[in-house]
Amino acid sequence: STTFVIKTGQSVKFVATSANQWTAVESTAGLGKNADFASILGVNGIQKLPGGTIIQRGSGSASSGTTVVMFPIAFPTACRQVIVVENLAGGWDASNVTVYGTAGKSATGVTVRSMNWNGSAWLRAGGLFDYIAIGD
Repeated sequence: STTFVIKTGQSVKFVATSANQWTAVESTAGLGKNADFASILGVNGIQKLPGGTIIQRGSGSASSGTTVVMFPIAFPTACRQVIVVENLAGGWDASNVTVYGTAGKSATGVTVRSMNWNGSAWLRAGGLFDYIAIGD
């Protein structure tokens, strides 16, 4: 005999192939249907992983060096890491570089800060960025 554990949100359909044999003909075991791998597609989206880890991604813009980003969904427990990168770095050179950092992350969002090196000083800067946030 074989035991199957079905999680909430998942399903399986069996068909009898003989008096003593059953075959699974449909299930949510495929990643596209499996609730453990739920996702939201698009520029701002999420990917859930088995075990509870959630990866969220998005884009934003920082004006005057600071902005608050709200995640597509709240992390049930906490946001653990956020990575921010400039998404339009084509104009960078030795006298024009923008860097990004984060502050005040929470389960629902994060503050993104940006500074620009103009060749002689660091100044608060605006700019476009992409982020990846990981939490559970």
